Amino acid sequence: MVLVLEICLIIAAWQRGWKGWALLPAGIAFGGSYLVGSIMFASGASEDSIFAMGLVCDLICIGALIGMIAKPRSVAKISDTAGQPLQHVEAVDQNTRIDVTK
Repeated sequence: MVLVLEICLIIAAWQRGWKGWALLPAGIAFGGSYLVGSIMFASGASEDSIFAMGLVCDLICIGALIGMIAKPRSVAKISDTAGQPLQHVEAVDQNTRIDVTK
């Protein structure tokens, strides 16, 4: 059930302009959980403590994704040599708007 929630949050973060960066929290959480869980298992830790560690990693991942959704990503302004903005690209929902000013 947590995996389904994480996938939905990844999709929402992707649509808020984070694109491939939205996959990073889940990748770190899954990889880190696997690595630490394997080490804990090899050292003889109980299954309950391994499960608890995995749940904590999932909750951190969900928190990071909610933070990404709460703050949409916008791309910095590009300016010419005179300091005037040439264009401003801002990611909004599924559409990308480009405003060209002189």
